[in-house]
Amino acid sequence: MKLTFDYDKALTIVDGDVDLLKELIDLFNEQSKELLKNIEQAIEAGDAERLRNAAHTIRGALGNVGGVAAHEIGSELEQMGDQGDLKNAHEVFTRLRTEVSAFVNETATSERLMMK
Repeated sequence: MKLTFDYDKALTIVDGDVDLLKELIDLFNEQSKELLKNIEQAIEAGDAERLRNAAHTIRGALGNVGGVAAHEIGSELEQMGDQGDLKNAHEVFTRLRTEVSAFVNETATSERLMMK
């Protein structure tokens, strides 16, 4: 099972700048509901291209903040959109929403982020 939040990986991405990492995580956490809404609307509309774009956006954001498990699920949705096959998109989206919620909760209570 993948980590929800990989602090070490995220810190590497920002070259050890904890303040920058905190800013990026806060920004992601603020925008996550809107990002998820875009994906859900694309699925509801059956719009594969829109799904691919929305999933790509959230996947990239998660990659920058160490959201490893949600990043992988975002990749699944991006591939579904790219292939135009949305038949399991609702189920995958439910997993993504759950994992993003776990990421938001974990980063909000991370002692490593609060220490500095």
